[in-house]
Amino acid sequence: KVGWIRTDLRILLWLPGGLALFYLLPKTRRPALHFFITNMICLWMLHLGAQQSLAIHFAKTDFRAGEARLYGLNLFAVGVIMLPLIGVYLTLFGSRSTFHRFAGLFFAGAWLYYIVFLSATRNLMLSFAMMVLAALPYHLLKKKDGLNIPAWNPNTLVLAGIVFVAVVITAGALQQTLVFERFGTGDFMREASARGRVQELIEVYRDFDKVALVSGSGLGTVFRPYATYEANFLHLGLFTFLFKFGVLGFAAAVVFFYILVPLMLAVATFDAKAYPPARRTAILVALPPLMPWIVQTSISSGFTTANFMAAGMSLALFLEINSNGVRRLLK
Repeated sequence: KVGWIRTDLRILLWLPGGLALFYLLPKTRRPALHFFITNMICLWMLHLGAQQSLAIHFAKTDFRAGEARLYGLNLFAVGVIMLPLIGVYLTLFGSRSTFHRFAGLFFAGAWLYYIVFLSATRNLMLSFAMMVLAALPYHLLKKKDGLNIPAWNPNTLVLAGIVFVAVVITAGALQQTLVFERFGTGDFMREASARGRVQELIEVYRDFDKVALVSGSGLGTVFRPYATYEANFLHLGLFTFLFKFGVLGFAAAVVFFYILVPLMLAVATFDAKAYPPARRTAILVALPPLMPWIVQTSISSGFTTANFMAAGMSLALFLEINSNGVRRLLK
């Protein structure tokens, strides 16, 4: 269908679109300030998405945060776009000044409030956790692109203490909420969700032309899984690449998501001489924001405009640091 072909093309075009948007950042006089403003705009859009969801789903009933789930496609899309921005803040710009460290924590906290507490979205929470873990090596290394930044200075220790206390208090406060049910004790819900995703894949594979798996059915391929609607993706998003782009596309996705990115991060972390300084810094700053795309492709589609836009921004950040180091961005 022509409409679905346009949809798939629009998704793919946001990869260079995200690259172009982030490419403009080092061209500005004060990249850190513009990056802060960009995060503030995204945060405001996140708030508007939450308000839109409230107006649609809870117009006639009272919404009690923590007891009901706030669901909205705009809310989720902006949440996905914000993830790499927060990831860069927690790595690169967080090392610039105390103000930007606290700004990064503020954006991360606001994102967690809207996406985790209000919408209780498990795949995005897991994406956030994986991104933060992948970003830790950057803060643990003492030399970054020739800049002698201490690995643990008093400001960092204070921030770590604040985060630890906040996590403990938050965990206690959420014990009786929907968030805790879905993340902590929702074994039945998780199993039902996992079974639904596997059943979706089985049904699509059963009805799919097996010969077409070699080359793929191309752009515009849609699926009508166990749900009643048509979609241009599967929840187990890695297989979207198989059905659309064939065995070669599927193999390329597997190598990129599960071999190349993790391997580059591991080598850059544990072997200081494996890459030139600028490339090592580029890997440790730009690849952690790709972790959400990997998580969402594994369990929750990943084939959306927001995901490809975020990937484009990460690619632009990698190319900028690899070519010019971090100094232009930290002006």
